[in-house]
Amino acid sequence: MPRLHAEKTSTPTLLANAMMDEGNDLRKDSKDGAILASAAINKINNIRREKSANPRAPQQLKKTAFIISSLKHPDEVGRLRETYGSVFFLVAVNETRESRLQYLNKAKNLGHEDAVKLVDCDAGESNQMGQQTRRVFELADIHMSLNPPTNDEAEDAKDAEQKQARKKAYLNAQVTRVLDLMFGNPFLTPTIDEYAMFVAYASSLRSADLGRQVGAAIVNQNEEIVATGANDVPRFGGGQYWPDPETFEDAVNGRDYMRGFDANKREHTRIIDEILDLFEYKTPEEKTLWKDTLRQKLLGSSIKYLTEYTRAVHAEMAAILACARNGISLQGATLYCSTFPCHNCAKHIVHAGLKRVVYIEPYPKSKTLDLYEDSVTITKRGNRVHFDEFVGVGPRRFFDFFSLQLSSGRGIMRKKEDEDGTVGIADGSAAEWKRTSARLRFQTTALSYIEKEIVESLKWAQAERSIDQNGQ
Repeated sequence: MPRLHAEKTSTPTLLANAMMDEGNDLRKDSKDGAILASAAINKINNIRREKSANPRAPQQLKKTAFIISSLKHPDEVGRLRETYGSVFFLVAVNETRESRLQYLNKAKNLGHEDAVKLVDCDAGESNQMGQQTRRVFELADIHMSLNPPTNDEAEDAKDAEQKQARKKAYLNAQVTRVLDLMFGNPFLTPTIDEYAMFVAYASSLRSADLGRQVGAAIVNQNEEIVATGANDVPRFGGGQYWPDPETFEDAVNGRDYMRGFDANKREHTRIIDEILDLFEYKTPEEKTLWKDTLRQKLLGSSIKYLTEYTRAVHAEMAAILACARNGISLQGATLYCSTFPCHNCAKHIVHAGLKRVVYIEPYPKSKTLDLYEDSVTITKRGNRVHFDEFVGVGPRRFFDFFSLQLSSGRGIMRKKEDEDGTVGIADGSAAEWKRTSARLRFQTTALSYIEKEIVESLKWAQAERSIDQNGQ
């Protein structure tokens, strides 16, 4: 099957590149972005059979957790979720770009230039069957960080050993809490970051934008939510469009889909056509040839990042403007956004007096850090707005982890049950929860995923045969 021969690679850089190329080729050749997930599922199924007392009944293997160290394509996440349902958990670990580069340099012996190329390639390649780690990251159920919240002066005073010990303790606390939630601890409630980000994501669902759904929520210094916003078209009188509550229909020519096109994308096309018409062509044939070639080049340029012609108000701006309409000060407030803010929103965030921004999805188009390095930071240094990656239970699993009864797993209780099944009538005492006797909240029968594992194993076997037949 594999065309990769690690023993022939002479350096860590060549090995890393070879492994990435191998994965890209497998996805491309199989025309399946999730083929490596099928390979992982096949391996899990084989391990299950090897360890089972009865190889024909792999479901007999009990209390086993399988960890896949890295996923590189969003299709892989989809396939694993289809196979394992609610017992599949995607964990994203946040780390700064500088820390990743330092790790590759020291632990993997990569030179700086090679490390930069590897990090950039890993984040997202232009090839749709290439690595798309950034798009995987935003699908996570749980977000963790290796960097604890810092008090700048106190942190600067610590030596390297103290800082490392604090990082380890912070990561241990996150892992312990997540495991307790998975096993139904009824007394763990959301942090303000988790709650506010859930509200921001809920707000994003009201957006009818043709491209994407983005949501925002603003929390004041008293940790109260004071405004929400979504990316959508503004309406006369203030705010954004809602469907009619009686007909459930939208206003004619209101939202973009009612008009049938994205004004921003249409303007991009007009600008490109205008540029191409400035050239002089010798013949009509030459004009056709060069216009098509140049058009593709321009479509791949930064022109596609222009947002000046969109009709929609961005989610961050919608939330900020809601505060302006209602006379709410944003001095020292925190904005939660499902996506890293664009540079247009960033300048208004700074101007409004916000002190912190929390986000989940990266946004490569944003020039925020380039244009406003004097007033924005991601490393928590100086008197600037701190842009922090989200840490905690992701919005997609908020109900599963924090609802007593609305979870996709079994319900949990906070009071002891009396003998007749009623709850806490006798003395209202709190239920006992112990790690040693806790059960995984998200239950599933073995048959619900064993058959799916077998299907994915067959897909992988077919891919292996196809590769072997091609002599690769």
